[in-house]
Amino acid sequence: MRYYIVNKDKNRRNLYTKLESSYKLIKVLQQTTQLQINLTSYYSVILKSLNKLSSKNASISRIKRRCILTGRAKSVYKDFGLSRMQLRKLASFGLLSGVKKSSW
Repeated sequence: MRYYIVNKDKNRRNLYTKLESSYKLIKVLQQTTQLQINLTSYYSVILKSLNKLSSKNASISRIKRRCILTGRAKSVYKDFGLSRMQLRKLASFGLLSGVKKSSW
């Protein structure tokens, strides 16, 4: 099992949710030109404090969808959070509600 990789991804998710509101505030301030003229000093203070807090791992692009059972990163279904192999295994035993093996 890849517990280390799964925990690392969880930590990245927690860090992103902590700093998400600050990132959105910075983005809004960057896009509005009228506010930039009036609040340049306030804006620079926010940027400096955010640069101290943030790291590479706080970025949304660093978060990867992983299987909750195995930690596999490839072919993970959004609806279940499981990789294709685990999904098939659990569905064949009837452990997933609403999933039925089709045969024709």
